[in-house]
Amino acid sequence: MKKITLLTLIIFFLLFIPDCTNKKQTEHDISSGALRKEVFALVSSAENSTLDYSKQYSYIEDIHEGRGYTAGIIGFTSKNGDLLDVIRYYTRLNPHNSLKKYIPALEQVKSTASHKELGSNFVKEWKKVGNTSKMIQAKNHILNKQYMDSDSFGEIRKAALAKAKAQSQGGSETHYLNTFLKVRAKVMQKEEAHQDLSRIKAQRKFIKEKK
Repeated sequence: MKKITLLTLIIFFLLFIPDCTNKKQTEHDISSGALRKEVFALVSSAENSTLDYSKQYSYIEDIHEGRGYTAGIIGFTSKNGDLLDVIRYYTRLNPHNSLKKYIPALEQVKSTASHKELGSNFVKEWKKVGNTSKMIQAKNHILNKQYMDSDSFGEIRKAALAKAKAQSQGGSETHYLNTFLKVRAKVMQKEEAHQDLSRIKAQRKFIKEKK
């Protein structure tokens, strides 16, 4: 998983999925159902050379892009803080777990690329529980809450379309995606849990470089 997979999900959602603000189009809802599985399979194929995305839940490594550990199916990171959110929610589901003891360290390294007090033992523990049912539930919960909420995406998409034409409307793909991310950044800055915009900055960089 050499590149952050969330960008792939966003681009697929923005360019190819019908307007999800229409509640009748539940079959086109990326937050659940067959479409979600198809998108994750495509991402897994591009990032890990396999359509079996389910095996990527236990993935973790430092890919040396300044975000500390990148882990899980979409690349939660220790710098961004969503990796911390996953473990916190996992602890709610399973109070007596082996990752709970790393929460203070993850709080300390948030917004940095540091591995302080984490290291190989943390990596081993993550891999050990990565594909368990409660850990998968925790990852899917944070993914849905922070990134795949259809109502939230729908509102951001609507605001972006008011300022830039999508490629399907004859507009520039790059301009539309950058406009979407600009609107998304404004929304994130209003949310305490999303003050770190490093993921947005990385996505803009990938768009610029056509990654």
